[in-house]
This record gives sequence, C-alpha cells and structure tokens, in this order.
Amino acid sequence: MFVKLLSKYNKSTGKYYTLYQLCESYRLDGRIRHRVIVDLGKLEEQLDSVEAIKSIGKRIEEKLIGQSPIPFTGDKKIEDLANHFYEKIKKKRPGMILALTVIIRS
Repeated sequence: MFVKLLSKYNKSTGKYYTLYQLCESYRLDGRIRHRVIVDLGKLEEQLDSVEAIKSIGKRIEEKLIGQSPIPFTGDKKIEDLANHFYEKIKKKRPGMILALTVIIRS
C-alpha cells in the first residue's frame, strides 16, 4: 500500500490543492492498476510534513494486517488519524481486513 497524492484545481477560487488517498497496486491483464482503499483528504491542514503523511499510510497498513506494535511510540496525532481512517475502512469495507489477514498468513 502507498499514499497517492492528487492535485486538484478549484475553478471558483483559482487555487490548486492536494488530496491524498491510501491505495494498493494490483495487476489486471498484465497492466498495473491502483485501487483506492480510503480517501485521506487534505492532510496538510493536520500534518506538517510529507514523512508524517507517509507514516499514516504505513500505520493504517500495520493495523489492517494485524501487525500493530504495542505500545505505539510515534506521534499521537498520527495515531489518532490512523485510527480514524482504520475505523472508516472497517465500516465501508469489512471484508478487506479479513482478506488481508488471510493473504498475510498464507
């Protein structure tokens, strides 16, 4: 999994902004495709660095595959956001967590 950024343009304000998505890669007919797991939104408003944004993606992935380190020693804001998005994934795509667990343990 990886964090993908999308640059968007707002015609009414004339400004560009960036949205983030947590994605996974897969192959279809020999071509690489990206599947969006969850939209992360405008993370610059809540976090101050690219590394912090990447660490949210890594932390969500750890939670999804059940490799959650105990206790988490990182930034509290990152952990809170990761928990929020993890719960969002559980609600919208409950089968994904089970599928990732089966793949990892196989």
